[in-house]
Amino acid sequence: MNVEIVTDPASLYALSEDWQRLWKLQHEPDVFSSLAWVRASLQTYGTRRKLVAPVVYDDDEVVAILPLVIEDQVLKFAGSPRSDYNDVLADPARAGDVIPHAFEALRNLPETWTHGQLENIPESSPLRSAEKQIRSAIGGYVKFSLSTMCPRVCFDSPEVVADILRKKSLKRHTNKLRRMGELRFRHLHEREEIRNHLPAFFDQHIARRALAGEQSLFCDAASRQFYEHLVDELDPQESLRFAVVDLDGQPVAYHFGFENNGRFIWYKPAFDIDMHDYSPGEVLLKHLFEYAAEESLSTFDFTVGTESFKLRFANAHTRNYTMYVCRPGLRGTAAALRIRAKERLKQNQRLFDRVKSIIDFGTRSRASLSEKLRRHGLWGCLKKSADQLYRKCLFRRDELLVFESEQPADAAATPNGDIEIRSGKLSELAELCVQYPHEFTGEKLSKAVRRLKEGDQLHLAWSGGRCVHVAWTGQREEFSTESDVGPGCAIPLEHPARVIYDCWTPPDARGQGIYPYVLGALSKTEPGGGMAVWVSCRADNRPSHIGIEKAGFRCRYRAVRKRYAGIWESKSLTPAE
Repeated sequence: MNVEIVTDPASLYALSEDWQRLWKLQHEPDVFSSLAWVRASLQTYGTRRKLVAPVVYDDDEVVAILPLVIEDQVLKFAGSPRSDYNDVLADPARAGDVIPHAFEALRNLPETWTHGQLENIPESSPLRSAEKQIRSAIGGYVKFSLSTMCPRVCFDSPEVVADILRKKSLKRHTNKLRRMGELRFRHLHEREEIRNHLPAFFDQHIARRALAGEQSLFCDAASRQFYEHLVDELDPQESLRFAVVDLDGQPVAYHFGFENNGRFIWYKPAFDIDMHDYSPGEVLLKHLFEYAAEESLSTFDFTVGTESFKLRFANAHTRNYTMYVCRPGLRGTAAALRIRAKERLKQNQRLFDRVKSIIDFGTRSRASLSEKLRRHGLWGCLKKSADQLYRKCLFRRDELLVFESEQPADAAATPNGDIEIRSGKLSELAELCVQYPHEFTGEKLSKAVRRLKEGDQLHLAWSGGRCVHVAWTGQREEFSTESDVGPGCAIPLEHPARVIYDCWTPPDARGQGIYPYVLGALSKTEPGGGMAVWVSCRADNRPSHIGIEKAGFRCRYRAVRKRYAGIWESKSLTPAE
């Protein structure tokens, strides 16, 4: 046998017939091991990695292809980082004979690589059965480590899917959504139509992850490009399954998935968070299960991850492994020691979680410090730190000014440019989480969900197609000052009143009169006929103070909290002079 290390993508693509022949010999051929997937990955991430794919020949016959790349001196699968299953392409019956030749060639490769981290290898992979031969061929460290479970639904009998579809939550949420309008589920079979839906799919996923306090992968341009390449490379008439759930013609949920050899692969869902009360994600799942039953599919594969919603439906699972490979030499030995230490640490889950949390905290702290230095400079950061230390350790005084407007004056003069104030949506707030991550967090978005359920209203002011102000309103029987001076200084109101709170203007839109204009407009249009309107600001926030007074409000109360050495505090609530 002989081995050729393919470094040119075009030479790899020329092996398409051999690739397809070996792909069909896999235990469970799937889209992640297809040449189309590797093409999409190399087109997206190829500029920062080098292709090094060993191709093993027996005379003139290709008997194995190991699609790998080198990125930052680490061997990885060419389909990473978005593939949920990775594997070698080889006849399982000959794996022990042919696969070691591929790793022997990698060992002698002149390109610098310290170790390999080959992720998401299925438990049925011939790589696992050839572990001893690979260790001998590489002459270094080889280790398989369990990485994740992969839940799935095996349709062993018609009753399996019938039991799933009888689940009350699926039926209840579907019926609830149907009462809202005309509900339709479909798979799109034309590439151009799928491309037209991709921006909405990305936006829904970004908003959903923001609601969970996380950043969507689609905030990264490369990830969006990868999905666009997948649409180009995969045939929607065959393996690509892009589903959409419409309500009166408006998409409320999407699923980007695949289908091969009677196996449906759940890959990337998204749904409209403005419809979160109607659980469109569960409605999507129900339709996908119905599709699997109609097509007589054998398996519904949830792939990597053990999220609770997957375990609700799964009746089987497989395992994925990570394969660590270290070549001989000083660097390879050092890499092997790091891997062993990490694996040993994982055996003590509590200690591993603690170390991981410390590392994550350090990463977040560095990112936060970099952002503060960028915004305030070194001197500004030192001054703020000194002020915070003084306030925390010695003396802190917080004062809140509370304003009332029973009969608002005419709205403040319109700022330069047209301002449109309208009810805001969660999805629009999620966009602000992406644009201003330090101001709008997932926690604030979750709080917004609770506020809307309790009847409060979100208002957004728009100018030139961008949001220039955010404000909340709600009806109250007392005015709470807890967020600024703590509990104990609430102002009882003689009659229910409207409260305007949590107002915010983007930094580049401040000083243009937007805040007083919005306050004036909201105080004039609030429902309730003569109902008093209240708003507050910190005493040290002079611009807000001026803006509130411009909108026709007058100061009624001062709430003050004094804290000494972080131990003893006093509070007072007095009428304003």
